[in-house]
Amino acid sequence: MQGGIMVGARWEDAAQNARFSCARSLGLLDYAEVHYPVSPAHNPGAMDIKILAHASSNALCSAHGIDMEVAQKVRAGALAANSPWVGEQLALLSPDGTGALGQTINPLFTEEFAAISVANARQLADLYARPIALKLGPLYTHPKGDYRSEMHFLAEVALAANALIVLDLSHWAVSNKNLRRPPTFGFDHLPLERVVELQLAGWRKSPTQN
Repeated sequence: MQGGIMVGARWEDAAQNARFSCARSLGLLDYAEVHYPVSPAHNPGAMDIKILAHASSNALCSAHGIDMEVAQKVRAGALAANSPWVGEQLALLSPDGTGALGQTINPLFTEEFAAISVANARQLADLYARPIALKLGPLYTHPKGDYRSEMHFLAEVALAANALIVLDLSHWAVSNKNLRRPPTFGFDHLPLERVVELQLAGWRKSPTQN
């Protein structure tokens, strides 16, 4: 930890346990980001490292509501890890048990979907007995709906649901580039006191791109 800032990395499976534990012992990592549900064959708790629980399988913006079987598994993981919050995607749907595409299928940014998202977020926070932290996927086309942007939608849902925010810097940068917006667009619309985690993933510009 440097100046109160923790550094972490996403954990995928038990093949990484030794590497994460080694990085922790060397002071290179403070936590592992684990996405639940986790296969019973893999045990992130075997690592000597703090765990922050995330979930990619809940369709938080769906009018069909939360899959309680999935949510209970996420809850069990978060409780076992004593995670201070659970990261959740603001996604319209999650097509299968892994949620592999959940974060890329964004909702329409309308007041109706905002109300659904708030209700689902509050239900999950009550079930998990801890706050949830909301995260947006990247945008490839201009958002449709009642809000000026997806960042306005995220801010309103977070405030109304009393939720925290995970700001994915790569998703934010990709969205602004795709929509030809200024690089810092949207940042000043977020309630920064609710941002508890910054995520950064590698991305590169294709040689054929202008």
